[in-house]
Amino acid sequence: MNSNIQPFPDTFVTLLSKALSLGLITELPDQCTVNRYEPGQGIPPHIDTHSCCTDTILSVSMCSDVVMNFLNASSGELTVINETNNGKQDIAHYTGIIPVLLPRRSILVMSDESRYAYTHGISIRQSDLVPAKTLNLNQESTEVNQSLTLMKRNLRVSLTFRKTLAPTALCNCNFPAHCDSQKDKQI
Repeated sequence: MNSNIQPFPDTFVTLLSKALSLGLITELPDQCTVNRYEPGQGIPPHIDTHSCCTDTILSVSMCSDVVMNFLNASSGELTVINETNNGKQDIAHYTGIIPVLLPRRSILVMSDESRYAYTHGISIRQSDLVPAKTLNLNQESTEVNQSLTLMKRNLRVSLTFRKTLAPTALCNCNFPAHCDSQKDKQI
């Protein structure tokens, strides 16, 4: 172990230990990137370098909510398979950007396909459109109505935790088209 690496603050250790006990990660991270985003700032869509760290990346959102956009870097399409009550599969195909609301005090877990094959980024803008649910209570039924609302951005701080790989380690993921370790193996 490198003696120059200082342990994380106790608050981080508590959070990471809980993530480990919940099975969100399989080993404790050894690296943390702290980003501060003022309203209107963002980060361009990207895929984190494959050979820099292990499969799972955790990102904690603090101070305010924000929308992060995901996009399949190969096809731009996401296939979601849900089991229905009658045991059949409901298959839905989504094309284009998939906006995901990251509430403050939430943890985003990226692993496998979302880690290796999807770009993620935060658009540069002052506000985000987010789904809003409202209850319609009448005498005959209770309905949930969905609409969109404009959410003004505020200061956001993110903590992104990774477990680094050894400098000579190579990624051996199942997504060679996006992998810096496997790009020379491409035909």
